Amino acid sequence: MWQELLLCSSLCIPIGLRLPLSRHSSRQHGQQTLILESQFLQWEIYLKIADPFDYGGGVTNPNGARNPGLVYDMGTQDYINYLCAMGYNETSIKQLAGKNSQCHGINSSILDINFPSITIPNLKGSVTLKRTVTNVGNPNSKYEVIIDPPQGTVVEVKPTYLLFNPKVRTMSYTVTISTSHKITTEYYFGSLTWVDGMHSVRIPITVKTEFPNVFR
Repeated sequence: MWQELLLCSSLCIPIGLRLPLSRHSSRQHGQQTLILESQFLQWEIYLKIADPFDYGGGVTNPNGARNPGLVYDMGTQDYINYLCAMGYNETSIKQLAGKNSQCHGINSSILDINFPSITIPNLKGSVTLKRTVTNVGNPNSKYEVIIDPPQGTVVEVKPTYLLFNPKVRTMSYTVTISTSHKITTEYYFGSLTWVDGMHSVRIPITVKTEFPNVFR
């Protein structure tokens, strides 16, 4: 039941709040030191360098959030597509969304939900997903992608440039992630950043590869 309540509340979130990470958050404290995470092991507490599972997008920077440059926006239909990909039937989706919805003909992947992050827990070979950004800054902007791939992966983004103008405020891009690791039990972290000289719009990439069938 908690999952349905969580998804229902998500449907009510105002548009324009899916902010990218770099302009309104940081992976460092104000003293420019790395964020640390405390862990409890065998009755002792020790510190480790935090990762996106610990801090999400990082320490909040409200001033940066006022001028993010790009946002990863989502509407009700995006959530409906996600629920369809999750396997919810149309009756359940109607209860959550408050209106009739059809999954027939919708070819959605769970990975395509337009969050400002990418997480792949079972990468095997390669996978391609899509993200859509909306320009809320200078109407005439050009963004270039900078990729920091997770260890042992290859990340390809198409297109590598995004050109916005007063008539083109929203653009989509695809991300293809493949791995050279045949076996790993750990998550590896990287990022994808769009820059225009003023803004740095970063989203984290988290990947763990899947065990080959021969080891199952």
